Amino acid sequence: HQVAWYAQRIGVTPAHLNAIAQALAGKSALELIHERLLLEARRELIYTTRTIGAIADSLGFADPGYFTRFFKRLAGVSPKDFRRRALAPGEHAPKDQTTGS
Repeated sequence: HQVAWYAQRIGVTPAHLNAIAQALAGKSALELIHERLLLEARRELIYTTRTIGAIADSLGFADPGYFTRFFKRLAGVSPKDFRRRALAPGEHAPKDQTTGS
């Protein structure tokens, strides 16, 4: 969802929600939403056998291509490559850029 959707749900303006996110996390509300989407996408790719299209749909992306571009922009690799590397024997899962672990 967009920042405005979350703001409306908790009864504040999008600008106020952004100010709160910036003050508490040092990031915009949109950055936090994107980080959470990326985390869920990574979990789905590692722990399920669902297709990339099904994962994209479950996360609210209307188009698997848009999801792939979103994922690659934030994670540095495509969802397919992320899954392959994360599940490859003897290889370590890609480093989580949002937490540094």
